[in-house]
Amino acid sequence: MKRLSVLLALIALGMSLSAHAGKLYKWVDEKGQVHYGDSIPPEYAEQGRSELNKQGMTVKKTDAAKTPEQLAEEERQQQLKAEEKKRAEEQAAYDHTLLRTYFSEDDILRSRDQKLAALDITLSIMQGNLSMVTRQLADLNKRAEALQGAGKPLPEKLQKDIGALETRRQQYQDFIQAKQAEQDNIRERAEAELKRYREIRAGRQTVKP
Repeated sequence: MKRLSVLLALIALGMSLSAHAGKLYKWVDEKGQVHYGDSIPPEYAEQGRSELNKQGMTVKKTDAAKTPEQLAEEERQQQLKAEEKKRAEEQAAYDHTLLRTYFSEDDILRSRDQKLAALDITLSIMQGNLSMVTRQLADLNKRAEALQGAGKPLPEKLQKDIGALETRRQQYQDFIQAKQAEQDNIRERAEAELKRYREIRAGRQTVKP
């Protein structure tokens, strides 16, 4: 039965080719059945199809129109490739700068230590200022407590001085915390640079003949 169906389809194809001097198309319906004709029915216009010549040979093949899901996936893949390319370019630029900036591991460590030492000096000065302001504030607060204990009102100047010292103390504390955080960032960055520097050098050693 199956051979008979194939034979009938071939006979029909031969008759169609003889009857039509123009183009002949081949398409598959939703049930998987193959059809031939000189035009594509509108309902199958977006599906895959083949164009045949007079000898029944495929001369042109048109893929089915892509679904919205397929188009969305293609766009996602393209975006992923673009992001990967961008990361690779950024990494290459970073590596180039790293090798131009440092000629050895000791250069990385030396640069780190110099930056930390400079911040240590700044921190030492700010911590001294903080200690001084803290002492001054303690003295003024004692005066205020003594006046309040004696039932006397606090002078306006004393209140302003206490407020100013409290503001300055907070500014010093914030500044010190920021500089300490900067030191932590310097250490972390130096560690990352050292790790990447070693990776690059090891890679170059590996590719040497």
